[in-house]
Amino acid sequence: MSDFYKKLLGFLTAWPFAWIFLFIIFIFGLIASDPGGDLGPIGGVMFLIFFLVHFLTVLLAIGLQVFYIVNVFKNEKVKKEHQIAWVLALFFGGLFAMPIYWYINIWKEAPDDYSPHRTLSPGDAFESADQSRWETRTGDPVPPEPHSWR
Repeated sequence: MSDFYKKLLGFLTAWPFAWIFLFIIFIFGLIASDPGGDLGPIGGVMFLIFFLVHFLTVLLAIGLQVFYIVNVFKNEKVKKEHQIAWVLALFFGGLFAMPIYWYINIWKEAPDDYSPHRTLSPGDAFESADQSRWETRTGDPVPPEPHSWR
């Protein structure tokens, strides 16, 4: 996926969060501006536009949820053992899990195998950093001398 589409998907994923705040501000502003409830013709048009944007945002959130759940199984960066956990998180966590999934599995690049911070494999943890003192010239392993506690 190109950077443009990653950024567009990130914006679309962040929009429902922004809409929640705009929704609250609009509703409280509507109540504060006219406590009687008479919106007038301009207020009625604004309310219809507001309702349309709200409806489209709900459809967007549902579409994003479907997209991310399908992406869990198509994305090669998601490990097989994490797929079910991601699907459950995206299904039940919805708006909260989608930005996390986007950042971890879409925005971040795959780690480079030759990066200086790559993790050790289980066998690497037990190998000595100084291999020269463990082997003779013929390559036979020689145990280290025991430590003297005197």
